[in-house]
This record gives sequence, structure tokens and C-alpha cells, in this order.
Amino acid sequence: MKNVGSLDQTLLAPVRLRTTLEKIGKTEHFGSESVLFHAGDKNAGVYLVCSGRVQLEVPGVPQLSRAFSAGSILGLPSAFSEKPYSLTAVSATESEVVHVSKKEFLDLMKDEPDLCREATDILSREVTFIMSALRGQRAQAVSEALPSAATNSVRRRAVNG
Repeated sequence: MKNVGSLDQTLLAPVRLRTTLEKIGKTEHFGSESVLFHAGDKNAGVYLVCSGRVQLEVPGVPQLSRAFSAGSILGLPSAFSEKPYSLTAVSATESEVVHVSKKEFLDLMKDEPDLCREATDILSREVTFIMSALRGQRAQAVSEALPSAATNSVRRRAVNG
């Protein structure tokens, strides 16, 4: 499994949300390199990492893959949108994870507005991270393309000269 560097903090849940999810969810054990969910899978709920490390992989964009540790909630965008997972979650180490079904999670969000706000704050941080990463990737692609475009322009002038 590829090491993705330092652990990401964007999906860390506040203590109250973590505690509540632990109470209503089912604890599952995943061995190293086990898949929690695949991109394209129908949403089955959210996953709270209790121990170990879980990597979220972006299909076709490996440089956006990130590792998450205890306290991180995975699967939020899909749970709220009721669309399939857009990422693949793979345990990078032996991991204990609490799985909360989509229905239980959405019922909790309806019944507990403060917890819903905490979950949407996590989503907001994630969207901000992704937008920043995409802007950085776009800027890098442009800067790599500009020198070759300038070089081609100089070559054309030299040839046409």
C-alpha cells in the first residue's frame, strides 16, 4: 500500500459526534489493505475510524489520496446526498471502525440539529480541502505547460525568422 504521508485532519469529528456514533453503530475490524467501500458502491452509511489508519483513494487521481486516523468520519458526502460513494476507503493498517447505517445516520441528523451542524462543518472542511487541492493541481499543470509553450514560440520565430 502506498504511503500517503502525514495523517489528514479534515474529517476529524468533535467528541460528542464521535461518542454518539459509537453508541448507535456497529464496531467492525478490518485487516490491513481491506476495503471498507469502493467508489461507485451504493451508500451503506458512514464509518468512524476508532483505531488504525484508513486511506481514501480518489479514482484516477492518486495524488489526492489521503490517510485518516482515529476520530475521522468517512462517507459523509454520500450519506447526505444519497449517491454512491465517490471514493474508495482502504484500511492502511489493522483498523477498528464503527459503521453507522445510512438510515441510522440520517435519523440522527434529523433528531440532533447540533450534531448535524458538526457533520456539515466536516463536509465544509473537506470541500475546502478538495477545492484547494484542485486549484493547486491546475496551477501546477499551467506552470508546466507555459515553459513549453514559450519554448515552442521561440522555436517558431527562429525557424520563420
